[in-house]
Amino acid sequence: MKKSGAEKRMGRIRRELSISMSWSGVFGYLLFFVFMFTAVAADIYLIFSSGVIELTDNGRFPFGMSIFNIMVLALAFTGIYIFLRRFFLGRPMIKILDATEKVKRGEFNISIPVNKSKKHKNELDIVIDEFNVMLEELRSNETLKTDFIANVSHEIKTPLAIIESNCAAMLDEGIDDETRREYLESTVSGVRRLSALVSDILRLNKLENQKIFPEKKEFDLSEQLRLAIISTENIWEEKNIEVVCDVPDECPVISDSELLEHVWLNLIGNALKFTPEGGRICVRLEKNDGGISVSVEDNGCGISEEDKSRIFEKFYCGTNSGEHQGNGLGLALVSRIAAAVGAEIQLESEQGRGSKFTVVIPQ
Repeated sequence: MKKSGAEKRMGRIRRELSISMSWSGVFGYLLFFVFMFTAVAADIYLIFSSGVIELTDNGRFPFGMSIFNIMVLALAFTGIYIFLRRFFLGRPMIKILDATEKVKRGEFNISIPVNKSKKHKNELDIVIDEFNVMLEELRSNETLKTDFIANVSHEIKTPLAIIESNCAAMLDEGIDDETRREYLESTVSGVRRLSALVSDILRLNKLENQKIFPEKKEFDLSEQLRLAIISTENIWEEKNIEVVCDVPDECPVISDSELLEHVWLNLIGNALKFTPEGGRICVRLEKNDGGISVSVEDNGCGISEEDKSRIFEKFYCGTNSGEHQGNGLGLALVSRIAAAVGAEIQLESEQGRGSKFTVVIPQ
């Protein structure tokens, strides 16, 4: 059977490594041999010259026989060195190369076996441990990407189906104007939902690739928070949620107002999403020595301990989100924006009792 390009390349790398460990590395082995020869010769000369071992009957150094013995000893040490190098360096390198080739083919469900009984690890053991940690992270990211594709596909498919059915219904000339208007409003809502999803994906990609740089200027943070709350009025009125706005009349800050607006809309939107009907959320702005802190608190379902460490990861959806499961981009976007403007995000949450997100903006 004809070998693929990857198999040929791997075979070539193996041959090169094998040669490097043997004949191609002959210069290094020769240097080691010369070093050992010199060291043994010097030791023997010092032993003879010190009188510990007597010289020949004529008082001369037994040059011929000693040179032969020294060469045998140096060759023996060199042979041991070659064997140890091939055993302790060559074998682990082959394992790493095999694993690297599998990773390049997209196989992340692997790991390099390690000897856990060893008390002390050498440099290659540490490299293998870190390689296995990298593989674990790649497996996790691959799972998150798979979940993300499934979630985004669902998020895109649902509004597209609504838009398609609405457009098909509007083609019916027999429907009245009021029904046609309802179809149009539903279509517009679906288009906006798609637009928001695509915008979040593009914005997150730009932030991660440092294509968005904050444009800091002074603006009124209090007014921005009030507008963010008002923009979600239809949601909290529909769910009969009490909204507490503990915000001073004015609070000038120097930061990127456009980026921070996305932060408040995401945090307030999440709080409303996970707060049950008749619940309560509180948006509070405070000034302190560390800067200006904005907190968004709700009495919703809360976040589990398992999810707290991963809630800001891209594509990650909490295990307790249930019917509210989204595409895993909102809090990831919040985290990237906070990092871009130099803010800090703090999370306090207890499962079943609600969550509190606090954004600290240094001033």
